[in-house]
Amino acid sequence: MPQVKAEHRGALVQFLAARGITHQQEDVPASSLKATQAEYSPAKVAKAKTFEGGDRSILISADNHIVDGHHQALAKLETGEPIQVIRLNAPIRDLLPLVAEFPSAEAAPRGTTSGRDLFIELGVEPVAGDAVAMLPGSNYAGFIDDGALASSGAPSPGKPIRREDVLARFLKALNVPIYEGRMQGGKRMGYYRPKLETVRIKRASDLETAAHELAHLIDDRVFNGFGAQPGVPKTRPWITGPKAKTFAAELRSVSYDATKVYEGYAEWVRLWMTQPAKAAAAAPEFAKWFETFIKQHAYGPAIHQAQQDMLAWFDQDALSRARSKIGETESINQHLDGFWDRFRQSTADDLHGVYRMERDLAGEITPRGAYETARLPVLQHRHDVAAGGGLPGDQEVHQERRALQNLVDCLGDPCLRDVRPSRYAGRLT
Repeated sequence: MPQVKAEHRGALVQFLAARGITHQQEDVPASSLKATQAEYSPAKVAKAKTFEGGDRSILISADNHIVDGHHQALAKLETGEPIQVIRLNAPIRDLLPLVAEFPSAEAAPRGTTSGRDLFIELGVEPVAGDAVAMLPGSNYAGFIDDGALASSGAPSPGKPIRREDVLARFLKALNVPIYEGRMQGGKRMGYYRPKLETVRIKRASDLETAAHELAHLIDDRVFNGFGAQPGVPKTRPWITGPKAKTFAAELRSVSYDATKVYEGYAEWVRLWMTQPAKAAAAAPEFAKWFETFIKQHAYGPAIHQAQQDMLAWFDQDALSRARSKIGETESINQHLDGFWDRFRQSTADDLHGVYRMERDLAGEITPRGAYETARLPVLQHRHDVAAGGGLPGDQEVHQERRALQNLVDCLGDPCLRDVRPSRYAGRLT
């Protein structure tokens, strides 16, 4: 959350007025306000209680979120007194980007404890999430509860559509794998790592999370959105082009974090894949642009097919959706034959259950423990395959031999941070 010194609040009010944000003075109960700052300083709260220079008005949004003045609000909250405010006539999600542009705004310093927790202790519910950075846009739509989903599809005695098949076709077209599980953080459902092009989702074959993370991949490849291609300009349509501001506003409205437009883009693609009517209603101008984009770009047919496949899965009757989750099927990454993809799968993902069991039961991973004992035969097999030669011109065996030859040199490289949980488990996020 951007911070503004008390002496600069008047200038901020004028800065916002020049951008069409009107205001008025009010006295309100401190208990009616909502915290939007993750950290606070107990020393500053104590100082605010004993301040003798007269009450200074804090800044709040039209929907009662604190823009600036958390420590004063906390001091008044503890004493039960009303507080003087300048109410800015705009919701917090609209004020955030503007406050960040204010020349005197500074990054919030880290305090010693959570301001959100103190508001909870005092019986006031703050804004959802640990900080205002997680405030969703006005058109944000959550995931589909397929267990309670009503569909127009009639019960079918035939083979149900499986989520694995839906993803496998899309991943093959994009030539990228998705890794599953091994996610830290209770609410984090997936991630995309630029440069490495690593996509991981928490729950197996989670269509909606996969759609979101693969949207980041497409952003990275097509628009160089994360700067993975040195020397290539970023061409995100919500940054460049005549409708950039319109697109940015629409995408911000569907983001789970209203301050991050690129997350709004990924969320919009998720909606377009699974709830297209909501996507079109929330961002009509961007929807027109996106339809043109998929008609013109090489990825277009694959993106459109993925949408049709995902909609078909959700449109099955409840029994067919339940049947599609039962039993084994081929891997969603069946199209990939690369050495490193199979190496990562066999040495990390497939054995991660053994790793967690030993860590939880024994408290640590030991050289002769269950995990290393299970892992070594896999490594030995890979070594035997690579060292045993192969048919002349066998490119895969040649690649495996090169990869294993350089394995020791590569152990400290970020390229293996998903491969070696015994070394990196505490740093994976």
